[in-house]
This record gives sequence, C-alpha cells and structure tokens, in this order.
Amino acid sequence: MALALPLSVRADVPAIYALDRLTLAGVDPVAYFTHGGPVPGDRSHELMWRGTTWRFVSAAHRDWFEMDPVRNAPRYGCYCACGMEQGRLLASDPAAFALHEGRLYVFSEPAAREVWLSDIVTNLASADRHWPEFAG
Repeated sequence: MALALPLSVRADVPAIYALDRLTLAGVDPVAYFTHGGPVPGDRSHELMWRGTTWRFVSAAHRDWFEMDPVRNAPRYGCYCACGMEQGRLLASDPAAFALHEGRLYVFSEPAAREVWLSDIVTNLASADRHWPEFAG
C-alpha cells in the first residue's frame, strides 16, 4: 500500500511512517547494521520514540538505538527515500533497504531502491532538500 502525498498536505501525516504505530512492521532498525538486513524484533524489547513503537531483537539493540535514535532510525522518518527525493511521501517496505555512509534508508519497493542507488549522490541531495519541508 503506497501512500503518495505531496509535501504540501503534510499536516495530518505522522512524522514517522508506521502502520498501527508499529515502525518498520516490527523489524529491528539496528539489525540492518549488525545482521546486514531486516530481522524481526521482539515485543519484550520495545521502545516508544516519536509516537511509534520500535522493536528490537535484544535489550542491547534497544539500548544502542536509544543512545542516538536520530542516527539509528531510517532517514526521512521511515518514508521511502526515493519518494522523498521526488518530494513525495511514500510508504516503505522494511525488506527494501540500503545502507549508505552509516545511515539506513528504506524504500517502497526494490525497484525504488535500484533507482535511488543508480545516482545516490544526486538523489540524496534532492531528498535532503525536501525533508525539511516535511520535518519542519
């Protein structure tokens, strides 16, 4: 389900993309760095941050995230990075991801990931220009 909204209608859009307030469909954001990809988190290792629930595979992962959640969370509020590059909010799929310079990016689908990676420098610069319009 892709949520595609121009940034000008962001008033009712949450700062973090989450279905039923569960971020990344319950996938541990730290696991992308430690395990190389998405790993389901556990309810016993949850954390509330920015109005959503984040799950982790361990207390150590939860604590690591909590030390610097802005750095450890996916960029652009867990919205699709390729959509942000286009100035649109798109839902993300935790299975479509990329790590770049120590940051996590998620995408709406694998094809969006491939578009992003085809010119990451330009796409990153464009997404970074759009993000403040949404993030405030």
